Amino acid sequence: MYDENNLSDELREKYTDENGNFDRERLNSDLQQGEKFVFRIHLFLSMIFIIAGLAFFFIGCFELYNSFKDKKVCTVYTEGVVSDFKSTQSDMNDENSSLVYAPVFTYNYEGQEYTYSGNSYSDKGNLFVGKKVTVYVDPDDVGHVYIPDYKVKKRNNILFIIIGLALSGGFIGYCFYKKREFTRDFNRLTNNNENN
Repeated sequence: MYDENNLSDELREKYTDENGNFDRERLNSDLQQGEKFVFRIHLFLSMIFIIAGLAFFFIGCFELYNSFKDKKVCTVYTEGVVSDFKSTQSDMNDENSSLVYAPVFTYNYEGQEYTYSGNSYSDKGNLFVGKKVTVYVDPDDVGHVYIPDYKVKKRNNILFIIIGLALSGGFIGYCFYKKREFTRDFNRLTNNNENN
């Protein structure tokens, strides 16, 4: 409940009817509507970050699932080597561009040599040209391989999941925080005291 004697003149006038009675119910109703409005505005503004976070999360989960699936179907052992790194400039502006690397693996399967190009990442991880690696080949598709030493791929998938959870959860939490902050600010504005 609000004590109308502690309200600013402007608010006291706004919530006083023609008979001079202070309308506490209308003030409380406006407060509740204001809280809901501010919560929805912040939720809407945060939605782009929440959606981006969910996209990161699901991409990370999907890629991690594919890694586990690769491990399950790629069962034929062979040896390979890191034969090259394809490097390109990232798609940022010229001042902030950086190199991204895609490792190239060479391996033999049933007497024939194959190459597998990995995804591009900002660092080479534990790989270097000439490093021998274990390669597991999918017997139904010799171009489909699982390389345990290619850890950057798995690490980045986990990082995507963490970023996704942080973005989504953080901005949802931010919306609730702003709702509480609005209530506190409104209470300060009205200089309310509970009537005993």
